[in-house]
Amino acid sequence: MKLESLANELLLDVFEYLDFLNIFRAFHGLNYRFNQLIFNERQVHHLDFRSISKYDFDIICRPYLSYIQDRIVSLNLSDDYRTPDLPQIFLSCGYRINQFINLKSLTISFYSFAVLKQTIFECRELLHLTRLHIHTNNNHDIEKNSRELIDKIWNLPKLSHCYLDIKYSQSVWFIPISKISQSIHYLSTIGTSYNLNGLLNLFEQAPNLKRLDMGDFSEDHDTQLTQTNFSSLISLSMSTSVSKESMELLFQVIPNLCYLTIQLDNTYLDGHAWEQILIKYLKNIKRFRLKMTIGLGSHKDIAEQIEELLDSFRTTFWIEQHQWFVRCDWDPNDIYPKAILYTLPYAFDSFSYVGGNQSKSTCPNDLDYSFYNQVHTLEHVDNTNYDSNNLTFLPIRCINVRHLKIKFPLHDHFWSLLPRLDRLTSLDVGLNDDSDYAQLQQLLDQASHLDTLRFCHMRKFSMKSFNINSKSIQGLEFFQNSGFRFRYFNSEECAILANTALASQCKFLVIDVKNRRDIIALVNAMPNLQALSILCQDNKKNQHQPIEENDSLTQWLHDHLLLPYTYSITRKGYTNVPLINLWFNRGV
Repeated sequence: MKLESLANELLLDVFEYLDFLNIFRAFHGLNYRFNQLIFNERQVHHLDFRSISKYDFDIICRPYLSYIQDRIVSLNLSDDYRTPDLPQIFLSCGYRINQFINLKSLTISFYSFAVLKQTIFECRELLHLTRLHIHTNNNHDIEKNSRELIDKIWNLPKLSHCYLDIKYSQSVWFIPISKISQSIHYLSTIGTSYNLNGLLNLFEQAPNLKRLDMGDFSEDHDTQLTQTNFSSLISLSMSTSVSKESMELLFQVIPNLCYLTIQLDNTYLDGHAWEQILIKYLKNIKRFRLKMTIGLGSHKDIAEQIEELLDSFRTTFWIEQHQWFVRCDWDPNDIYPKAILYTLPYAFDSFSYVGGNQSKSTCPNDLDYSFYNQVHTLEHVDNTNYDSNNLTFLPIRCINVRHLKIKFPLHDHFWSLLPRLDRLTSLDVGLNDDSDYAQLQQLLDQASHLDTLRFCHMRKFSMKSFNINSKSIQGLEFFQNSGFRFRYFNSEECAILANTALASQCKFLVIDVKNRRDIIALVNAMPNLQALSILCQDNKKNQHQPIEENDSLTQWLHDHLLLPYTYSITRKGYTNVPLINLWFNRGV
């Protein structure tokens, strides 16, 4: 059956599962019928600008977006190195968020607080907006902007789901805001640290809140509890290192909690203590997910301490009433011994696997919970201190890993830990020396959907043996082990990169160079490059001047990028070396 033989109604049904950009690329211009279907008045659209090329943005969004703006139900605007300054460029095209009158979901990643505040202010007129996702890569002046921003969000009339990936300090929630939101049911503020006073303020400002995913919960010695119970909250996810008494203060004001996910660091609570807490304060609990890091005493046999801990989770309450099993992992050779205890099945997004660790659980059959299907982010570290001839490997398998951070060389057991890599989209690698490239290539051969490869510069890492291949990789990022950039590539290393197969297919590049002329050489040598994020060592500015007043590199690039296509350049502060982002329109 040919696609064109399908009825219009069936084609429109198919379109509902596709982003508008994909629909436009695939069907626009084929014939009159498909052009009419794309802009059908009954068709709603999802618009996701993550990783959009400047060519597609210029071709699709400027002339055509106005035709469908009243039928867009979800919009994603991302300001990162793949689409630098996109929200600002989007607004400069004459669009305003309040023009998308049927918008239900908005996701915005931003650097400029001014753009964000303008966008949220316009959202007040969107009567169908129920979901808002905000992410920032700008951690400057957050305190100065946060109060006004939260006020604007709380004034959105129909907002029910709010995701704030912003590193607010706990003081944001100390002072009650001007508006109480009756509509917010779910709130995620994973970058925010709360104490109990801040949480009590939050509960008062969102009295119908049902689900809260928050960051760290800290000690608070000055809290005066009221008799008020916040009965609406039924689900809570949190991280903390507070005492048992502080947690009990929190739990007694949310008595209807049914679902608790908690990560506890450096606080020893055994199974008996948790049993008392759950029975006394959380009588309605249905699902309890725990991950707990525990320091072990060096004065006592580690195996004996682990057994005592596990025995406390083998009572009738844990094994028979709830069938809540736990597993404990530990490194027997650690000079500062600690253990990680967690409930089964493993329920957290990330997991750190250390080769040589030992493991024991309260489950009668470990194989029942050997698949860690919830793990999307895995960090794999081979412990060089263990005896490779006498290993006890953790009995786990991770089959849904999207993001992998790994240091080479790899032990053979790695391949049983990750029996499939076809869902892997990003890979962070640390290489000790050039001999590790062979194992890296073996991994790349199995990662058929890998999109981004990041290199962590370690010790003798060099570009001399950089001859790896992967048909799926679109993004290359080079950064240092410390997390800071500033490992500047010289001209020889840039030339090696430019002559590789990966460079010829690469669309997104993050790299720092010593000489600005190497920027021109890389751009000219990479025919598919859409976006470049770069620090240049010879572009240091006076640290007392703003970037705009002392950034000779931007003008130099305009003078020397003699390209047969358009591009944009944006600058962001990064200590005394401005970060330059280029976004190219290279045509088809």
